Amino acid sequence: MASEAGVLPVPEERIVKKWRLQPGRMLLIDLEKGRIVSDEEIKSEIATRHPYKSWLANTQLILEDLKPVEPRALRRDVSLLDRQQAFGYTQEDTKLLMSPMATTGQEAVGSMGTDTPISAMSDRSKLLYTYFKQNFAQVTNPPI
Repeated sequence: MASEAGVLPVPEERIVKKWRLQPGRMLLIDLEKGRIVSDEEIKSEIATRHPYKSWLANTQLILEDLKPVEPRALRRDVSLLDRQQAFGYTQEDTKLLMSPMATTGQEAVGSMGTDTPISAMSDRSKLLYTYFKQNFAQVTNPPI
């Protein structure tokens, strides 16, 4: 497996599948069964694993069906720093992500090379949205 065709000297007859991994698509190599699992199969297996549709039907709350709630007065005794800490924001979040977004109106772009564990495996509490981030492969030069 390589980032580009022709990187490895593999005879054509030994190539099982040749394609490009597209944005939003996943690839799974099952080493125990010795096979490549397609994006469609991965998502289908996960989607049919539990009765998600009935769970949703039995637990979903429709916002329009809820009674209106009077807004609470804004607390003046809590600092911005206290609020940021309560919601799990770090100095790195504010300096490298939030400030550039507030200044430019665009999401901050960083480089590869994170050594932090994914949120589900972290020992620290994480912000909810970080559980839904997906790491991605980036084009390299030279190919890998």
